[in-house]
Amino acid sequence: MKKLLYLFFLIIFLLSVVGFSSTSVSANTLTFARLTTNASMFSEQNETSKIVTLPETYFVIVLGDATESGFIRVSYLDLVGYVRFSDVEVVGFEPRPRHHTATFTTTQFYDSEYVNLRISPNQNSQSVAQIATGEELFFYGTIEGSSLFGNNQWFKVRYENNDGAMFRGYLNYHHGTPSEIVPNNYEIVPPPQIPNPPVIPGEEFYTNLFIAIFIIALSIPAVFIMFLLFKKKQPVSREPRSF
Repeated sequence: MKKLLYLFFLIIFLLSVVGFSSTSVSANTLTFARLTTNASMFSEQNETSKIVTLPETYFVIVLGDATESGFIRVSYLDLVGYVRFSDVEVVGFEPRPRHHTATFTTTQFYDSEYVNLRISPNQNSQSVAQIATGEELFFYGTIEGSSLFGNNQWFKVRYENNDGAMFRGYLNYHHGTPSEIVPNNYEIVPPPQIPNPPVIPGEEFYTNLFIAIFIIALSIPAVFIMFLLFKKKQPVSREPRSF
């Protein structure tokens, strides 16, 4: 029983040493992936929850590993969802630009001075905002939805009103005109140059001395625990009893 207890303390000790000595990865490190085709983004890991089609040659930020179902969680600007892992190529650099800057300008729809921003690409879905004609909105991409006067092409857009409130939703082909999305001629952002710290005389000697003392100090408890684990018990001599 004592050996098991010593072994338990040895494992805890070694784990604490490894945890102390391991280097942490910066939380600001981002992983980017290039869209190798016009990629569909989904809200869930299935083909029936499509949000929008993102344009080829632009980039998403990777938020997780590829799943067994063939999807990977990503973000594109303020949209978060899943794309097919086969539609992206993970890169080892930061691109500029990451996303396009296309816009969507609302136009008059019949006699109405406003168009309804819908929660889904369906004319019968809930309206989240009324937008005056002539407004310029940010345009994410396209999606097929319900047909409106013979056209089922919808546009995923973002609208900000005069009070600063922001709305995302869908407008039909008849509700406005998108600007052209041009291929992304991106450039690679060079990594930040970290200046070398100033050299202090004798600093390297004292640093190495501290490391050596630290390693020795950590080794002593481990040696002691190993000694307790594997030391042989001395047989107990018993004198014969006299009756």
